[in-house]
Amino acid sequence: MTEVMKVIVRSKHNRAEEVIERAEGELASTKLIRRGANRDLVQAKKSIEDLTAKLYTAEKNWASLWQSFRMMASLLRTLEDNRQTWGQFIPLIHVRLQGFVKRVAHVCIKNVLAHV
Repeated sequence: MTEVMKVIVRSKHNRAEEVIERAEGELASTKLIRRGANRDLVQAKKSIEDLTAKLYTAEKNWASLWQSFRMMASLLRTLEDNRQTWGQFIPLIHVRLQGFVKRVAHVCIKNVLAHV
C-alpha cells in the first residue's frame, strides 16, 4: 500500500509541477502582452497629444482666416444684407467684389482725368 501511495503522491506532484510550469508560461505571455499594450497606450497618448496640438493650431488659423474674411466681407455688405445669414451672403461676394473693384477703378480714373 505504501508503494501505491508513493506513486499517487509522485503523480500528484508531477501534475502540480506541470500546472506550475503552464501557469509560469501563461504569466510570461501575459507580461509580454501587457508590455505591448503599455507601448500601444504610450503611443496612443503621444498621438493624441500631437493631434491636439495640431487641432489647436488649425483652430487658431481658422479663427484668423474667419476674422479676415469677416473684415473683407463687411466692406462688401450693404444695408439690405444685414438680415442675411453668412450662407445667404457668401454666394453674393463675387458679384459685390466685381462691383466694388469697378467703383474703385471709376473713382481712380475720374481723379486721374481731373488732374490732366
